[in-house]
Amino acid sequence: MKNKIRFGCTAVLTMLTLTLSSTPAMAGGTPPVKGGIADLRLVKSKIMTNVTATNNTTAHNAEEGPAPTASEGGTTSGEVSAGVNTCDFSGFAQNDLVNNAYSGGTSSMGATKSNIGIGYTGARVLNSYNGSGEPNSGIVYSDSGSIVISIPSGNKFEFSYTCSTTLTMRTFSSVNGTGTALNTYTIPQNVAGPGGPYNAWTNISNDIVATVRSVSISGNSGLWGIDQVVVTSVNPSPTIASISPTYGSQFGGTAFTLTGTNFTGATSVKIGGVAATNLAVVSATQITAVTPFSSTSGAKDVVVTTPAGSSTAVASFTYTAAVPVLALTNNAGSCNRVGATIDVDATLSGVVSPIVAGQINITWNPSKMTLDSITAGDAPFIEFHVINQTAGTALILVSLEQGGSAVSVSSKVVARLRYKVAGGSCDGSGTDIQFFPDGTLPTEFTDGFGSKMIPALVASSGFTVDDGAPVLSNVPPSVTVQAEAGMGSYANVALTPPTATDACSPLTQTAVRSDGASFGAAFPVGTTTVTWSATDPCANTTTDTTLVTVNNANTATFAVSYSGGYPASSSRNFALYIHGDNGNNARSTSAMFAAGTASFSITDLAIATYDCVSIRDIGHSLRRRVAMSVVGTDWSATATLIAGDLNGNDVIDVVDWGMYIVGNSNADLDGNGVINSYDGAIIITNFGQQSDAVCGGALMGPPEPISGISVAELVDRGLTDLIGADLNNDGWLDMEDVRMAN
Repeated sequence: MKNKIRFGCTAVLTMLTLTLSSTPAMAGGTPPVKGGIADLRLVKSKIMTNVTATNNTTAHNAEEGPAPTASEGGTTSGEVSAGVNTCDFSGFAQNDLVNNAYSGGTSSMGATKSNIGIGYTGARVLNSYNGSGEPNSGIVYSDSGSIVISIPSGNKFEFSYTCSTTLTMRTFSSVNGTGTALNTYTIPQNVAGPGGPYNAWTNISNDIVATVRSVSISGNSGLWGIDQVVVTSVNPSPTIASISPTYGSQFGGTAFTLTGTNFTGATSVKIGGVAATNLAVVSATQITAVTPFSSTSGAKDVVVTTPAGSSTAVASFTYTAAVPVLALTNNAGSCNRVGATIDVDATLSGVVSPIVAGQINITWNPSKMTLDSITAGDAPFIEFHVINQTAGTALILVSLEQGGSAVSVSSKVVARLRYKVAGGSCDGSGTDIQFFPDGTLPTEFTDGFGSKMIPALVASSGFTVDDGAPVLSNVPPSVTVQAEAGMGSYANVALTPPTATDACSPLTQTAVRSDGASFGAAFPVGTTTVTWSATDPCANTTTDTTLVTVNNANTATFAVSYSGGYPASSSRNFALYIHGDNGNNARSTSAMFAAGTASFSITDLAIATYDCVSIRDIGHSLRRRVAMSVVGTDWSATATLIAGDLNGNDVIDVVDWGMYIVGNSNADLDGNGVINSYDGAIIITNFGQQSDAVCGGALMGPPEPISGISVAELVDRGLTDLIGADLNNDGWLDMEDVRMAN
């Protein structure tokens, strides 16, 4: 049903007349006409002359009586049925202000006016002339160029207009056209203007949402008019709150009920696009019907359609037709050993129509599983079974007890099975329980009336079987090391984790140290136990250990050679003073020269920070002082010695040469096993050189090289064996003897 707003032709003609008079429109009073008040008769005469033709082109309201015939130039378009809120301006005189809708009364045609709920602000009746039997089809305009129409909420409205300029229409949530506009519309001109003639009418129709309570129309004053405002109530849309049951039947159509609002006069209900049958509108809030489909899964929209004038509504939820399912589930853990017990339930769900009996055919791998027993499921079902253990098959018959009533099954265990694990593998292969394939021994149920229900079948999942623990190989052997140079009481020890293997994966490997430190941290002095472990998915764990011992001592390595490249290959004794923050550490050791270099280590050096070492080859060289540094995990020093100090008095002089002359054992300076001129030459080459001071001590003052000493003094010093070096027998061991030897 529609309500219509139309502009009356009389007002249009008046506006045309006023415009043609070239006299400005009057604000707030009687529209000006040519010649003033005396010319009103002329205006009225012009209106009477033209009104008939104009009204014949205007659509009629039901209360206006029959429309003009085609021979009268009329049209039947735009007719409005009775029973709507129609607003004309009967009963108002020329220039009456219309501030409230006209309510009640009877038209000249005997139809009851119904303008309840419609109001006007700023509207003026321009003409209420009734010509050719027209029931006061008056035209309204505004002195200010704007009219506000208040309307009942939740309606549809129409009107007719004529204008020589563009109009603007706005909608508001307020009843008086104030506040922010909800929407703005442009109404184009439909007559030649601005002087008219105003004899063309256009119908405007607009659906208003429930929040709209007023409409404003504005334009240039005197250049437009409206008539035939019609408002039609719109039935509210139906709303679905719930549907029950929320699943379909597997054996045929199932009755369901919709609960909501505004269901009065509902003409159809569709679920997933399929119309329901046996539709019954119980009340404005309830509908019953029967779903026409069965065993259909997936989301389904529910749509209710009400009579014309209302709208369709899509439910805010989805309808899902349930699918019956028979599923095998087990209680197996994450890992199971051979001999473990596994319980399997056969659960039937999603069955709406009552069932009385069924048969279940299952199969399994007898090398992996042994079926020990089958028992009844949830009441009221009982069971009978036949087991073929060798083939790994079973037939289970489930039914109601004799005399029992058929039941619907939303979810029930219909049989319980108990298996024992006979074998298996980590991937669970062969440990699942399957249904016989379709076409062999079917699994199905019946409703007791011959109708079958074949559910979707879900086999049990396989489960892990593992009896063996992981194997660890390449476990690092225990190790003993010195405290590392420069690290105090710690040492870095690199350990490669062992290799773990197992039939099941993934494996979890860990390395835990007894000192609580992280695996890669330095090891402290003492013994630390590293425990290796590997765990498989069945929680079987294998462990092994490695002991790491760090001795409470540092290692120092030394490389000693001679200036000149000797000795050859002989064992020598060395005296060392190793200096650190703990003072001087005096050590003596022997080492074999090879290829001119003697290399040796001291492994029990107290833990400290060392800076230098003093080294001498006892009976063969002067003392040399060199720096200590960290090389790898050890302290290290390299020294180049000077040969020739045979008596160890820190200077090479004539006394050392005399010892060479008499064949002292220390005189084999080049290490070739004999004392000869080469050894004497070494002394002569290094004659006069002195030893370095000891590390950490004051600079020594070794004696000055002696170039001559009397035989008497040699005797006094206990060096009588050197008398033979006085080659010229002059009572002195001196440089003259050296020259004689050369």
